[in-house]
Amino acid sequence: MAVLNQAGHLEYGNLSLDKPYIYFVTIIAVSFCLGIWGMFVFIDIAKRNQLLTGYQYRKKSALLKSILVLINIQGLIVDICAKYGAVDCIPPYLSVMAVGGIIKSVLCLVESLVLGTLAYCLYFADSSHV
Repeated sequence: MAVLNQAGHLEYGNLSLDKPYIYFVTIIAVSFCLGIWGMFVFIDIAKRNQLLTGYQYRKKSALLKSILVLINIQGLIVDICAKYGAVDCIPPYLSVMAVGGIIKSVLCLVESLVLGTLAYCLYFADSSHV
């Protein structure tokens, strides 16, 4: 998407149906949902056959799913807010989309700190480090 943006064929945050951004976002969202579905299927198979008992897999997978969901949903929300004026720009230096990108990066950093600490605690408590 960055190459298309630099070439002038794509405008980030433009949710118009005649522009390609909405289609890229839709494809990414469908791909994400299919990946989450695959993870749920794997968890269900592992639970039925008791393949991963003793490894705290439910807690670890719930943490991974929460990270994925938070990052994808907040990215979409910040892009929509930036596009429709809820995020201000810093006129000579940063555009609205750049400020939106900074907001997404800071949110991701804070989430990584909190959820990374939780992941460390889960893996440290598990003696096998699986």
